[in-house]
Amino acid sequence: MDDLVESILDYIRAEYTDYAIMINGEWGSGKTYFWNHKIKPKIEAMQVDGKRLTAIYMSLYGISNLEEISKKIFIETTQLMDRNLKKYMDASRSC
Repeated sequence: MDDLVESILDYIRAEYTDYAIMINGEWGSGKTYFWNHKIKPKIEAMQVDGKRLTAIYMSLYGISNLEEISKKIFIETTQLMDRNLKKYMDASRSC
């Protein structure tokens, strides 16, 4: 299992990637547990070009086409930007 985690982290560290991974497996096989407890903490502890990475988790259950995936990515990234903007605004107010 550690080899798989390290392979994923190597992929994320590589310059040629856009950092997307897909974990596939049978229902109940531990995909979400693996993501939440093995992968996500290590990704979010990494820095690329001096910036800490943020991981986004999306389930593709029930998704039937590329357009739905694109919409889901847009929604998830917009929510992330909103959270980051709120943190920035809160930090600015406390100065």
